[in-house]
Amino acid sequence: MDPYRPRTVSSAHRNTTGIWGRGTGWRRRRFVALASVVLALGLTAACGSSDGGSSNAKAPKTVTIGLNGGYIGAYSGYMVAMGDNYLGKVAKDFGTTIKTQPFPGGGPTVMSAVLGGQLQGFMASASAGAVPASQGQPLEFLFNGFTGPGVLIVGAKKHEANGSDLAKYRGGTWCYTAVGAGTYLALQSGATQAGLDFSKEKGVAIGSVSAYLPTMKSGKCDITPMDAGSAATAVKDGIGYIVANLHDPDAQKQIFGGDSPQIGPGLIVTEKFANEYPDLAQAIVESLFKAQVFIQQNIDDPSKIYAALPQEFTSTVDEATYATQWDLVKPAFASTSGFVTSDMIKNSAAVLERGGLIEKAVPDSFWNMKFVEQASKDLGYQLPPDGSPVSPK
Repeated sequence: MDPYRPRTVSSAHRNTTGIWGRGTGWRRRRFVALASVVLALGLTAACGSSDGGSSNAKAPKTVTIGLNGGYIGAYSGYMVAMGDNYLGKVAKDFGTTIKTQPFPGGGPTVMSAVLGGQLQGFMASASAGAVPASQGQPLEFLFNGFTGPGVLIVGAKKHEANGSDLAKYRGGTWCYTAVGAGTYLALQSGATQAGLDFSKEKGVAIGSVSAYLPTMKSGKCDITPMDAGSAATAVKDGIGYIVANLHDPDAQKQIFGGDSPQIGPGLIVTEKFANEYPDLAQAIVESLFKAQVFIQQNIDDPSKIYAALPQEFTSTVDEATYATQWDLVKPAFASTSGFVTSDMIKNSAAVLERGGLIEKAVPDSFWNMKFVEQASKDLGYQLPPDGSPVSPK
């Protein structure tokens, strides 16, 4: 079966869980929309000539996908999909160019680029799309890259005696990339679960993933979420210690509450893109799906995964360093199928509601899981009802 064959997707091509958010009963908190600066250089994932593709399906000349946080180990699935056998093949088949553009800031920072038309989609925390979707922005979440927010909570080395007890950080400085970002929600949820009123704690938005280490090293942060690479360096260099690894589903339940894993960063596109180019959107999701299966098949062999990663990542992270990072992030890949369930949506809704980031329900159309469902059928895999990893039929 050709996974890229043209197909018709109607306006009913939606998930209809109907449970995201509870509407107006929650106290209004202003969602801080941060301006983003689009990097001048779009890094090409794969190219195809405008007249050389084998597909007659409709596609724009260029598709640019933003990568929130840049090239980090937590995006291993997407980075594998950048290869010639995945998005490279899609680009060739559809006669288009697919580019990846890194964004170093938190999830909300990509929104001006999306709404301004510079991006057709982006990989970021679900909250980065869910909050503006609740405010009427036409966005759709098509694929869950992994479970959890893609970070570890790291405490400054001087506080190591606090262990994993977030209550002992009362009165400290809590750092995150931006209000509304996954890093913010991780700390806000963790503090709440620990019995603290996060609104009374000192919070500092540091703006960028690259600021994690220097901010903590300088003594300006007592506790902050970090990507796996930064967290591994913090431990190695004696800057910090791991309070909680939120790539682990059990840690996710402890920090966020609920009985299922948290929805992680995934592919979010504009509704216009999904409606105008449904065949291309399907092919992109199927590439992500295949890359995820590849990772799960090699979950205990980081060398094989590393060999499939793009130069944009491997030029700055060697194989030994990646292996250390992979030990931290792999639980998040071992616990997802790309599909999000109604229980996962309900749990994630509770996180946003506690954070005061949504005042209206996120529309059901935001959670568009039909592309993942079709991908599993096309590629011969069974989607488990609990969102856990797929298995061959």
